[in-house]
Amino acid sequence: MRIWALVLYALLIGFLEFEVSTSDDDSKRIINIGLVSDMESSSWEGKVVRSSISMSLGDFYNLNGGYRTRIVLHVRDSKGDSLQSVAADAALDLLENVKVQAIIIPQISSEELFLSTLGDKVKVPLLSFSSLPSSHIQQHPYFIQVAEDEINQFHGIASFIKQFKWKNFVYLYEDTADARLSQTYIDNIFQEDNLDIVYRAAISLQATDDQIRNELHKLTSINSSIFVVHLSPPLASKVFVNAKILGMMNEGYAWILTSKAMNLWEPQSSSFCESMEGVVGFRTYIPDSSKLQNFTSRWRKDFQQIIASNFTIREPNIIALWAYDAAWALAEAVENAVVQPSKDQVDVLDTQQFGRIKVSNIGPSIVTALMNSKFVGLAAPQNSSIQTSRKSFKVGIPSRGRFHELIHTEYDEQGNAVKFTGFCMDVFETALARLPDKLYPEYLPFDNRNNSYTDLVRQVYDGTYDAAGGDITILSNRSTYVDFTVPYTDLGLGVMVKLDNDPWFFLKPLSMELWIVSACSFVLTGFIVWLNEHRINEAFQGSIVQQIGTALWFAVSTLVYAHRERLQGNVSRFVVGVWLFVVLILTSSYIANLSSLLTVAQFKLSKTEYIGYSGTPFLQGLIIKDNTIFSDNRLNLYKYPDQFYEALRKGSKKGGVDAIIEEVPYIRSLVARYPREFAMVKSSQRTSGFGFAFPKGSRLVSEMSKAISQLREEGMLLEMERKWFKGQLPLFSDDNDPPKLKPLNIHQFAGLFLINGTSELIAVLLFFMFLLRERLSTAFRNLTTLSRGILEFILRFLYPRMNNNIAANVPP
Repeated sequence: MRIWALVLYALLIGFLEFEVSTSDDDSKRIINIGLVSDMESSSWEGKVVRSSISMSLGDFYNLNGGYRTRIVLHVRDSKGDSLQSVAADAALDLLENVKVQAIIIPQISSEELFLSTLGDKVKVPLLSFSSLPSSHIQQHPYFIQVAEDEINQFHGIASFIKQFKWKNFVYLYEDTADARLSQTYIDNIFQEDNLDIVYRAAISLQATDDQIRNELHKLTSINSSIFVVHLSPPLASKVFVNAKILGMMNEGYAWILTSKAMNLWEPQSSSFCESMEGVVGFRTYIPDSSKLQNFTSRWRKDFQQIIASNFTIREPNIIALWAYDAAWALAEAVENAVVQPSKDQVDVLDTQQFGRIKVSNIGPSIVTALMNSKFVGLAAPQNSSIQTSRKSFKVGIPSRGRFHELIHTEYDEQGNAVKFTGFCMDVFETALARLPDKLYPEYLPFDNRNNSYTDLVRQVYDGTYDAAGGDITILSNRSTYVDFTVPYTDLGLGVMVKLDNDPWFFLKPLSMELWIVSACSFVLTGFIVWLNEHRINEAFQGSIVQQIGTALWFAVSTLVYAHRERLQGNVSRFVVGVWLFVVLILTSSYIANLSSLLTVAQFKLSKTEYIGYSGTPFLQGLIIKDNTIFSDNRLNLYKYPDQFYEALRKGSKKGGVDAIIEEVPYIRSLVARYPREFAMVKSSQRTSGFGFAFPKGSRLVSEMSKAISQLREEGMLLEMERKWFKGQLPLFSDDNDPPKLKPLNIHQFAGLFLINGTSELIAVLLFFMFLLRERLSTAFRNLTTLSRGILEFILRFLYPRMNNNIAANVPP
């Protein structure tokens, strides 16, 4: 019965494959794809993968019957052997004889990644469902890992352990190269959460029950009853069965099982199920969906009767779902792939090792399409995108940055680029770190001395780079080749000028008439105070020279409130009180206007002045278009910052320029170096700012744009600007011209001087009133004395006897 079941199964799979690889339309382009898996009768893996791929391709082409490509699946049996022998030969046969454009190998270990090197050389993508650490495969751009990095699950395990306030545990893992290489990353995750692995137990894949019991017996003497098991299903089942025999599954013990076993778990015996009671398992989350339910129903109907008689698989596991999604993404990718010119089909260099294998002319486009694929899959219907582990991607960075604040390349002694720094790199790496999937960028220097930035963008388009960073301006013609993120810099062009260094610059905040009126007011105030104080206040008395000096010093000292002479007259106090208020307003206004003049100089180009720019045709066109008074012979070309500074310092009259027009980020970088000598006085929204370039349709565009927007909202973008531009922020908005700063004039302070003049007039009137009163009083006293003298004279003349009597009566 089993033999007939296998025959029927083989006929069914062959029929499905035939249906997929043939077409009624002869114009369909055939794309050969290989599958290398264990197809032995005792293994479920190859049969499940093959059936899922066949179902996926059938569903895809039934839905997209008008597509011009068709995938033909070529299966090779690895016979359960190592990829370094039978499976390697099968893969080489597919590459050399069938000329496949992609190969699917469900399970692969880091020791067997030599095939990825071959895939890199012949540009044929290699898809695998193995859950390898991303760091192991990031150097292989053509290795596509459909499964998620298994290291990620340990973040959840660490949180689970902390929830129960456990501090330490025992870690059981397979004694393989993959597991040993992962230890460093796993340790780092637990150390971040202050969790301690008190013991590590490495268990061999060939371990017997006795060996496992001996190892478990050692664990009973360790002061920890918490166990994290990171083993494959067959080995994990042995551990739990023997742990139960030793009584280690009783109350007081806690067992945590990772997705390495849980994702492929299929109970094989009742004793095994009993030994698993109380175990907490972590597995890949698969949200339920109607598409998944439909697939499961058809999978049961078409394959369950065949498989049930030979295998313990009852439901499509995660491997089946990954195979379905990978085949769907691959079918979509080959449809969207672009065939490169035939000149790219060259022999592999190392012909002695690999023979004569042609380089794929469609592989690079397939890889790009796979990385950018978006669809509703079975394994992750909530994410529109296949989970791949090709986290490493090549990013082209300009190697010769003119402005080191924006982008700078540091080289080692051999001239190899070792590090990129600058504002642009900070933004790129910070935004990259916020993406849902961790990426490992490989920064490659792009020769922008002999090539243009448009050439850099085109190399993203043709697949040389997966992205481009640095100071790349978003232009409409460049958007034809790539998609840009939202801009992360200010938009438009800026104008930089040299600040005024006139030695009489301090006089400019006030107009000449205001200076004259203020000076006269000082003198007048000093005179009024002296007029009221010199008669009654010794401080204002003395010689004429002393009195003049005291009056003038008193008036000037009020400017800084340093007058020391005590006033005795109320009128003087009234005048000085009003005057101090006037001085306060004058000094505050002067300081404010002086600060504004020091911050930004007024700027207006005339027909006789020259301007400098970087020489790009795009920028030259904008300058001439926006300013009709400019002509080509008035534009001086400069490439480096020192040339800009030197030209501005000279000015037009000495062979330099009076202004530099550049994009705002460049202007801010220039001003940041000499903020006291130069300033940006104007900006206009004529360019779209800087952005990062990605291939057309890349999902990273929206994710990076979202991250950049978050950085702007949280203020982190502003912090980066302050770090690299020393606080030189945009002085004006893009919509308005800078304010026209003018000297303060007398009309703006007319009311103030009116109040001060009125008070001084009142003081003068009061002074003269008091003076008149004193004069009248003196005159009255003198008149009284005169009248009395005259009266006495008359009396003496008219009445001499009376005078004698009076004289006789006067005592001696």
